[in-house]
Amino acid sequence: ARIEQVAEEVKRKGESAIAITDHGHVFGAFDFYKSMKAAGVKPIIGIEAYVAPESRFEKRRVRWADGGEDDVSGGGAYTHMTLLAENNEGLSNLFKLSSLASLEGFYYKPRMDIELLSKFGSGLIATTGCPGGEIQTRLRMGAYEEARAAAAKYLDIFGTGNYFVEIMDHGLEIENRVKSDLLKLAKDLGLPLLATNDLHYTMQKMQGIMRLSYLSNPEALLQIQSDLNLIVMSSILRTPQRCGRFLTASRKLVITHF
Repeated sequence: ARIEQVAEEVKRKGESAIAITDHGHVFGAFDFYKSMKAAGVKPIIGIEAYVAPESRFEKRRVRWADGGEDDVSGGGAYTHMTLLAENNEGLSNLFKLSSLASLEGFYYKPRMDIELLSKFGSGLIATTGCPGGEIQTRLRMGAYEEARAAAAKYLDIFGTGNYFVEIMDHGLEIENRVKSDLLKLAKDLGLPLLATNDLHYTMQKMQGIMRLSYLSNPEALLQIQSDLNLIVMSSILRTPQRCGRFLTASRKLVITHF
């Protein structure tokens, strides 16, 4: 999906906000911000972060079980986590995390870790992430208590109301296998839910064989909401309102130096 095409389509559909969560980097954030602001759409700046399963300085593959598709993603090199900047402090911290992940944690991918998230987690909203995230990985392995402990750890880092259980439905078995456990986890820890949908293409005709991965498909999130009896609706509406509150000067994004 090209940023300009996405901006035009989001505006045409009358949507109020959209997020960018590129893998491992925030290189597209400034162009995304400018294009969405020009279209009258709230830009939410985020990242699909790579997180080291141990320290970012440990450059080795890690297994939590016997390996294979259900174990740590990237062949044991990293897990995933979605991070969204709520305000300017969060945006600054997102840039710092992305930079340090490349400078200090690079191992196949730029990886941050618990230490960095604890130091620069303020102003950020985080989620359990996709099937490659730590929480879903541990749930697929049947390690519910370990998943619960990991989620509680991230809740302590980001704070109450800032850590969400992410629910996805692209018709994939790997997602459906853990959905009930994700809902149980959310209930056990009092975590809000957030329904998300991949966006790799602007229009359906561009997607080839991919399912539910294009912008013009509101049924994707509606289906998730229907399956969960609309219990995620409040989080869907609340999260875009919280994110993207950036200070501006002369209509330009304020970039914090460090």
